[in-house]
Amino acid sequence: MLNVKELVNTLKQIDAKYHYDIFLILKKYDIQYTKNNNGIFFSLEQINESILNEIENYLQISVVYTDDKQEQLSFEKVDSDLLMTKEDDKNKDDKNEQFKAISSRYSGNDECENIIKDVLMDDKIKVSKILQDIEKDKHNINKKNAVNKFSMAKKKYAKQSISSIEFYDVSNLLTFEKNE
Repeated sequence: MLNVKELVNTLKQIDAKYHYDIFLILKKYDIQYTKNNNGIFFSLEQINESILNEIENYLQISVVYTDDKQEQLSFEKVDSDLLMTKEDDKNKDDKNEQFKAISSRYSGNDECENIIKDVLMDDKIKVSKILQDIEKDKHNINKKNAVNKFSMAKKKYAKQSISSIEFYDVSNLLTFEKNE
């Protein structure tokens, strides 16, 4: 006999995408259920044991399949990481070889080496300046967005002025008469 508590625990542990398939299995056998805002509910105590066995078989197959799939994905990730590191190493080696080839051409000429180093340093400085400008612009954009949000909230929640009262009208001024 199948233990219903174990089945419930297994149902709690699996992904929600398998819950719909289990619902279809139960609906196939016209099992009564209740539905509300929290979900769909079945009384597992009243379900035939053959149906429970079918649900358990489905769960075993799906859990084994997901475990195998996760292992396969993890192996693929490890393989792709290894390939990426090999490609990165190959790219670094190619760049080093190109730099060595250029430097070997001009190895006898210190002036050319200095020019190449200066050009590389100039490019590095230009790139760093561009990155600094981008960071400043990002900071300014964030400030503008915050100020804009504040002003929009201020407009939204500010009290509406009463336009029907004219404050500078002479008839609205309090006057009094002197009794002599």
